[in-house]
Parts: sequence; structure tokens; C-alpha cells
Amino acid sequence: MKKIFQSPIFTATIAFVFLACIFSCSDENFEDAYYTTYTFYSENPDENPNAAKTERKFKIGNQYYSNDLPTEDDDAFSSIKTEKTGYSIDGWKYHADTAENTSIPSTISTYSDGIVTSFTATPRKESFYISSWSAITYRIIFDANGGSGYMSEMPLTYDETYSLSENTFTFYGKTFASWNTKADGSGQSFSDGENVTNLTSAKNGTITLYAQWDSNSYSLVLHSNYEDDMTNTYTVVWGESITLSQDFSRPGYRLTGYNTQSDGSGSGYAIGDTFEPTEEGINLYAQWEIETYTIEFDAAGGTGEPAFQNFHYGDSVEIPSATPTRSGFTFVYWTDSSGRSYSPNSTFTGTESISLSADWKPKGNVYIAHDYNASISISYTESGIEFSSSVPGRWECDGSTIGENTTTVTILYADYTAGMEHTIVFTGISDSTFAFGGVNFTIDE
Repeated sequence: MKKIFQSPIFTATIAFVFLACIFSCSDENFEDAYYTTYTFYSENPDENPNAAKTERKFKIGNQYYSNDLPTEDDDAFSSIKTEKTGYSIDGWKYHADTAENTSIPSTISTYSDGIVTSFTATPRKESFYISSWSAITYRIIFDANGGSGYMSEMPLTYDETYSLSENTFTFYGKTFASWNTKADGSGQSFSDGENVTNLTSAKNGTITLYAQWDSNSYSLVLHSNYEDDMTNTYTVVWGESITLSQDFSRPGYRLTGYNTQSDGSGSGYAIGDTFEPTEEGINLYAQWEIETYTIEFDAAGGTGEPAFQNFHYGDSVEIPSATPTRSGFTFVYWTDSSGRSYSPNSTFTGTESISLSADWKPKGNVYIAHDYNASISISYTESGIEFSSSVPGRWECDGSTIGENTTTVTILYADYTAGMEHTIVFTGISDSTFAFGGVNFTIDE
């Protein structure tokens, strides 16, 4: 045989011609030469000629597996998506091209039930259809949302109804209220143990339910803790506090604070303290300190007033017998700011501090006996009585002259006998008018 010599130039030329042929072909021809097109039906077309379908191209000679085949999310099957929501394709079966030739090609591998596991692409255009559908599975994850504890995930199957697992999470100071798809409670809400169906249609999807908590409320009961025990009840939300105030009053006592024990042997709290209940039905009892009141005496110009006295609310207070003295005046009684009078040795029930002032009357007691047309005015001093008229004139006392041509005269207590009545007569002239008048007076011992 004659051997043909192949030069490098000849080889390069052949390669060039081959590549030129390839690149001169259209993309469609190229794919037709190297790829095959398989058809996939939503159901057996022999049973439903109108079954939805889609096509896929596979490179000839390559091996493909079940996960390379179309899924239920394929747009070509949009007509059955609503109908099959929550379901996934179980697998694909081979569709024979003729009724006579039903054998599965050797290039296609299947399970015993005919579901395709893999195939090697060939130029022959094969077709397949969905074997069946199965409900997807999904799971619920429970989130304590600030609480503590553990709850197992809950597996569910689409189109089946389940009762939610009972909550086992805890949150100190709070009570479980519900589940929600949003941590802030703005999503879909579910009660504990509620029946649920089809929470998601996503295959192997996950739904997280967040525990929703209500803060516990506690009752704080304040007791007046005296006589007929009065109470004020406050509701305090856990985590918040209340400022203890002067809720009660008691005559003669000062509220000093509160205590967890009525006798004050427990934990004490002052007025203005903040209190945060940590359990239901907290009771705090008012603590009282008896007030001390004072009675004070003011001699009001005299001397020798009694010393102040202390007493408590409701005590019987006795006015001392000792009285102050004041030159030229006689002590009458004690008076308070409201004008009430108190005599020595008298008693009253004390309810508050009190200040008493001495009430005095002059030692000289003047009685207008016969003033006629003369106007005589009188004033008292510590040493005597001063008599005045509007015009000058002559003054007589008990027949003796005590002033001439004067408007004013003074008599001294010391110059007259105590207890005796004395008479002063005044005579004068005013604008050529005769003026006459008189007074009587006595001096106290």
C-alpha cells in the first residue's frame, strides 16, 4: 500500500477547513448536533392530551440525575400551581412514544416503580411525565422571645391539621399570652395549643413562632394600721415601681413610713421610697409616731407666765393656777388666737399646739355717771388713770381740786383706797358755753 505523506501544511489546512465549517454553522444547528430535547408532561399525555408540558435540552452523551429534572416551581406548570400548592413532584416516569414500544431504553435507569433515577442523553427525543405528587413537609421553631427554656421543633405536613405544642418557656415576672410570627407581635397570632394548617407552602420551609408575654401585675395593699383599718390598693406592673406616699392621716400622729409587718418588725420603707412588688398581694402597714403638742403662755406685757407644757393628742390639758402679774392691771383669763378664753385650773382636750395670751383689765374701773355736755375720755397706764376733756376746766375728786384750767388730769392707783368708789367732776367753758361732766371709778386691790 502506498503511504500518503501528510505535511504540516496539509494538516493545518484540513483543521482550518473543519473549524471554518463549525463556525459557519448556526447556533441552532450546533445545538441540534450536540444537544437533544426532552419533553416533560405534568401528567401522562396518553390519559390527558392537554397536559401541561415543558422542554429541556441535554447535552448528548452526558449523564443526568433526578435532581436535574424540572420541579414543581417550573413556570411551564403554572396552570397547576394553584391546584398543587403545598405539594412537590414525587418523580418522573418514562413515557413510551408508541403503545407497542413501552420498554424503557437502556440509557434510562429507574426504580422498580418506574421512577427515573438517571439517564444518559441520546439524540432520540424522549418524554417523561410526573409520577405523582406528595404534600410538602415543613417545621415550626418556637422562640422564647426573651424568656428561657427549650421547646423541640414541630414537624408538619401540608394539608394536615396539628395542635401547636403547649408553651413550656418561662419569663420571670411575665405570663405567656400567645404565639406570633413576628417577635414584636405584629404578625399572625396563635393561641397556645391552637389547631393550625398550612402555615407555609414552601418545601422544607421553616416557620418561627415567637412567644408573646404579658407583664404580671401585682397588688400592693397599703393599710392605715389603726382602729378601723382602711386600705388603699394599687396595681403595679412587674418591672415598674410605685412611690410610697402619705396615703393616710391620723389625728395626733405622724405617718413615718410603711412596714411589711403591722408591728413594724419587718422591712421598713419611708415616705417617698420607690417600691417594686415581686409577688402577688404585698401588704404594707402604716407606721405612726405620736405627735407632741405644746401649750405656751404669753404674759402680754406682764411677767411670771407659766412655763410651756407638752401634751399628746386627746390628752386632758389643765391650765395652771399660777397667773402673771402686771403693774396697774388685773389678770382676767387666757385667750387663744380664735378669741376663746381659758381660766386658771380649767381643762380642755388637746388636739393641736396652742398659744395663750394673758388678757388684762386696768386696776381702775371707770363708770360714766353724769357726763352732761362735757366729753370726757379715759386712758389707762400702769400707774393710774388719765382723764381728758376737749376744753380746759376745773377738776375735782371727792370734793378736792385736782386740776385747774387744764384739759388733763391723772390719778394714781396708789393714792386711792382700793374697793371704794370715787367721783370726779369737771367744769369748764367752751365758746361761751358752760361745760359740765363727771365720772365714777374704783380701784381693784
